[in-house]
Amino acid sequence: VEIGTTKEPEQDFRISSDEFYIKNTGIYYFMNNLGVYSRLDADSHIFTEYDHPTSESDENYVYTDKDGNVDEYGTSDKIRTKPSFFPLTLKEGLGINLRVLNMSKASLNVRGGFGLRQNINKAVYVKSGDSKDIDGVDYRVYEEQISENIKGIESSLIGVFRLPWNVSYTLDADFLFPFGKDESITMDWENIINVKLFKYVSLDYKLNFRNYILESGEEYIVTDHSLFLRVTYFLK
Repeated sequence: VEIGTTKEPEQDFRISSDEFYIKNTGIYYFMNNLGVYSRLDADSHIFTEYDHPTSESDENYVYTDKDGNVDEYGTSDKIRTKPSFFPLTLKEGLGINLRVLNMSKASLNVRGGFGLRQNINKAVYVKSGDSKDIDGVDYRVYEEQISENIKGIESSLIGVFRLPWNVSYTLDADFLFPFGKDESITMDWENIINVKLFKYVSLDYKLNFRNYILESGEEYIVTDHSLFLRVTYFLK
């Protein structure tokens, strides 16, 4: 679970980072560096998310469904985009795991196999960049995102590298190539750099890349980065 807040002058505290994820992977090695893996992952968030317009003209919003019909419109400086726990992303996979590196300071695994992904959306809206004229007033369009059930070939790259000066780098790149011709490739790429400061205290810098596809077909890359102070304590 990761939760971060920000506070700027003349503004309330805002949730800047909110994510919880569960990753479960089992691997059975039938050869020294070759095995069969299965996995079940879940990814979502806890708190309701809002878009905060930076100008008065952007405070006019309109929610549209997948067919472009108007669900709701109004004016607000705090526009709801995601309710609690949605979207919920589930990932299941089964395939071959190849252990490329298995050293004390470097480990790297390459995986490939059959993958399933469920993107469960409920009242989830994404700002499209378009505007809609209603009674002579321009409203910023927020498109409703529908739930998806995708099947395809998945490929993953997972690595941990321990570098000099108490620095470590963790890589987790995940791709799904759908069977459907009209479905787009999905990508989740997570990078974590950890710097150990003291015995139980370290600094984590996290940089994520994820492609996002609107119902209109527009695709773009979302970049998310955060900096955390990590305190680790082992019960004895």
